[in-house]
Amino acid sequence: MSELFDSFNITSSYLKALITIIASVAIAKIFDIFVSRFLKKITKYTESDVDDRIVDLIHKPLFLTALFIGLNLSVSYLEVSEKFAFRAGAMCYSFIVLIWFFALIKVSSLVIQAQIHKESDSTGLKKDIIPFAENISRIILFAAALMALLSLWKVNITPLVASAGIAGAAVAFAAKDMLGN
Repeated sequence: MSELFDSFNITSSYLKALITIIASVAIAKIFDIFVSRFLKKITKYTESDVDDRIVDLIHKPLFLTALFIGLNLSVSYLEVSEKFAFRAGAMCYSFIVLIWFFALIKVSSLVIQAQIHKESDSTGLKKDIIPFAENISRIILFAAALMALLSLWKVNITPLVASAGIAGAAVAFAAKDMLGN
């Protein structure tokens, strides 16, 4: 984008930031149009409504992701301190991580429910396993989001990953009999 600004001889950092924000809004709107017109039409031709609902769930996070990335990029054009630029970038990406965390929780819950209902019809699998599977997926997504957030804020996550691996092995060993039943 810097080359574009140079080619039009734009030197004002505020004007560059404003143009970047306007461009990110335009890109977000393009994502919005792409999802609402193209993806929703494609998913209507499938047998299941799960993909329709997944597209509905990722619609808003795609829009907001484009906006936050544009906001972060616009801050990089402003003449601010390195500390402020780091914090602004970390905050923008933290919002993106949180937006996708909540969206993926909804998507995983939807997929788990649809899959278990489908499998329970053919295998007799009890639907009581849905809350267990949803909780496991939430724990995994929470751990991944937490690690991403800590990494964004430059917190050393190596000890946490090592202890999480040990704790995961201990829980898996303890739950072996329960899962076997």
